[in-house]
Amino acid sequence: MMQELDLIKDYQIKSKDDYGWFDERSRLEKKFNNNDLKEILHEYKDQFKEAGINYLVGQFAGGHDEGGFEKVYFSNKPEEKEIKYNFSKNWIYQNRLFFYKNKSNVLFYHIKEHKQIDLNDMDLVEDLLWKTGCLERFGSFAFEGHCNGTVYLDVHTGKWTMSGEETFETYESFDEEGEAA
Repeated sequence: MMQELDLIKDYQIKSKDDYGWFDERSRLEKKFNNNDLKEILHEYKDQFKEAGINYLVGQFAGGHDEGGFEKVYFSNKPEEKEIKYNFSKNWIYQNRLFFYKNKSNVLFYHIKEHKQIDLNDMDLVEDLLWKTGCLERFGSFAFEGHCNGTVYLDVHTGKWTMSGEETFETYESFDEEGEAA
């Protein structure tokens, strides 16, 4: 496996309370995830076309500190049956972010790996949906409530749509008085 390492940003920490580097890390991670997703979709475009696959579908649920995708599959249209296909392995360049922090700065590095991937591995396929950032609105699913729904990732354009439902528990205080009859 071939790897390249490049310094891409030297973030200067202005004070002990300067946490702006967290935002920079999030921005770079999102950029790398988008690049990885686009490269993988591009590498498999001919196989998607041959199989009649138009969407990667993920059904999710969560709440109360737990959640994620429960089922992922390929489909020709939203809300249609699953398409099984034996994908061949492809080589891609995967982008990763590495950072080193000390008292005065944070060094951000771009690691580019040439690695073989296999879309028959459903854990990898699920990871593609996570790379879209589609479930970011639920954070770590640490809320008092529940959500469920479906994400449709168009494998030709890289655009996704999501539909679903969410509920929130509410807590209301009360005071009562009574008399024994």
